[in-house]
Amino acid sequence: MIDEVIEYTSCLLPVVNDNLDVSETKGVMCTWSGAIIDDNIISLTWIFDWSKLKDQGVESLFGQLSIHSENIPKESQQIDIDFRNSIETIETVIEVATSCDPLINVSFDFSVIPVTNSAAKEACEEMFAPSEETDGILIVEGMKLHVNKEFLSYQSEFFRALFSSNYKEGQMAEIPIKDVNFSDFKLLLSIVYPINEFPNDKTAEKLLELADRFIIPSVTHKVNYHLMNHSKFDNSKLLCLADEYQLKDLLEKSIHQMNTLEKAKELEKCGEYSELSIATKAKLFDRMLKLI
Repeated sequence: MIDEVIEYTSCLLPVVNDNLDVSETKGVMCTWSGAIIDDNIISLTWIFDWSKLKDQGVESLFGQLSIHSENIPKESQQIDIDFRNSIETIETVIEVATSCDPLINVSFDFSVIPVTNSAAKEACEEMFAPSEETDGILIVEGMKLHVNKEFLSYQSEFFRALFSSNYKEGQMAEIPIKDVNFSDFKLLLSIVYPINEFPNDKTAEKLLELADRFIIPSVTHKVNYHLMNHSKFDNSKLLCLADEYQLKDLLEKSIHQMNTLEKAKELEKCGEYSELSIATKAKLFDRMLKLI
């Protein structure tokens, strides 16, 4: 089974250009550092080393890191954690609210669950097994997924229509879902389920494709957050994904990072440029004019 939750809470500390806190909790070492970039912009970095847990057979850590400060807007206060490597870094740049106090005091906490391969498989099997909470069966590539119709209907207009009495599928005891890989579809649902997965670079593109097909905006939102904050994709790849799936914030960020004519020329040379929408090409052209 999934192991117990690992939690840590730091003290409230003023942000300075140095390490702020070093801790070790149940095999998870965390080094927190800060930097003042401007009067109202700070950078926060956390380096997590969970090599000890990795040596014990833990495959991944998932959970959340929360930032606390009167100066930091709410939308910047939570960061999803999905660690696969024994040493992982979280970096964020935040525009803070100005105040009379020149010091910006910040604290953080994190909560993660260590997962082994067997634990993840068992949790996933339990998630889609028949229970008192499930009232529908989806058939994908001949395999059954027991689901809660109301929960999926809340998450997706596609499933809301599928389970409706107005459609013949809504009257079926077992509903086939065609033209989708079983593992991919199960991953898609696991993103929105209570014991959930988190997107990563390996799954992001497939999740965007399926979230678009099955109209699950919460999955698109989670993938967008990963791409905005944790992805290692190059900027051209992010730009193309943002354009294709209409990820407005990611698109603006990617266009803003086209900050030299050389980068723009490199993008134009690659095959992905021809696939961009006319609207995005116009925004890129406008961006280049500002650089001349």
